Amino acid sequence: MADRPSEAERKRLIKEYRTLADGVSSILFRMDPVGIAFDNPHRDEYATEASMIARFLPEAKDSEDLEGPCARVFRRQFGEPLLGPSSQYREIAVEIWRFASEVRKEIAG
Repeated sequence: MADRPSEAERKRLIKEYRTLADGVSSILFRMDPVGIAFDNPHRDEYATEASMIARFLPEAKDSEDLEGPCARVFRRQFGEPLLGPSSQYREIAVEIWRFASEVRKEIAG
């Protein structure tokens, strides 16, 4: 049986995940890959997709590791006709990777 994280570590991980998911959501809202955020004052249109993508961040080694998962999340959530060009998922992955790298630097101290 694997050791469970301490309560402090668990809280830190939850906070880190929330920070990552919120940041990914902001990136997706700004980049608006399927055109649903243009007329919405609420910035949570992509919260579900952001949470799904944030789960891939701990194992990702670079933005290329995120490109496929990003496209798969959008395919699953919105279907094939709304995917748009694959290059947009490369750009999204690069933005998410930059953000996640900054969050990790801040957390590391």
